[in-house]
Amino acid sequence: MVKVVLGQISTKERARATIQVLMLYFIHGNNREQARAKLNTLLNALFTKKPNASFFKLDDRSCTEAGIEEMIGGQGLFENKYIVLLENTLQNENTKAIVLERLKEIASSQNIFIVFEGEIDKQTSAKIEKKAEKVLEFTLPKTTRKKDKFDIFALTDAFGARDKKRVWVLLQKAFLAGLSSEEIHSMLFWQTKTMLLAKHEDLPQNTGLNPFVFKKSKASAQKFTDSELRNLSLGLVLLYHNARRGNVSFEMGLEQFLLASL
Repeated sequence: MVKVVLGQISTKERARATIQVLMLYFIHGNNREQARAKLNTLLNALFTKKPNASFFKLDDRSCTEAGIEEMIGGQGLFENKYIVLLENTLQNENTKAIVLERLKEIASSQNIFIVFEGEIDKQTSAKIEKKAEKVLEFTLPKTTRKKDKFDIFALTDAFGARDKKRVWVLLQKAFLAGLSSEEIHSMLFWQTKTMLLAKHEDLPQNTGLNPFVFKKSKASAQKFTDSELRNLSLGLVLLYHNARRGNVSFEMGLEQFLLASL
């Protein structure tokens, strides 16, 4: 296994690195921008070297036991290899269990697997590293990680109040405090979901929300029409997937979405 922690090696060393066709790659870390760039470079190189190989992508929503089984033992029509991207499958406990249980078979498969993740716990990372032939970890400098504490609920409250100016100010503060776009997005999606649940209900027990959250969410929901709430929910889902695919910067996309939606 070759492990490289990028962000800790020189630019010249990166330029000299060559891509070999291996069976299991592991790309992860909290520097999503650099990790995504490396993933795209790797995929382009593999597609060039294996132009007839079939490409498949499984994520935390589409990964199943049957799907993994097929990827492990499958064969392409023109070339005896698949290129399989497992993206964010370790972020969901169900798909994480599937991948880890079949990790030995994934590593020994004749097909090419790429495990692409954000920041994950050390125990899980160590299990993947033991089986991977190449590990690429992209880390942000420590000085950018530890920032002042930020109250994310101040942002969700401003979002629920449709206070566009305050949302923008708090969003910038959240980024400066070191919160990731994924964390912020998750909380905004949660806020939208609770507003949808509470809008047309009179009792908190009908929604599964605790009374305090229900009361706040119902008050916020009255500032939005039903269609606006549904569009917010759909827009946040689309933003998440576009950012994961590298089609848009998550940070910039989140800012533009909020300014356009409130």
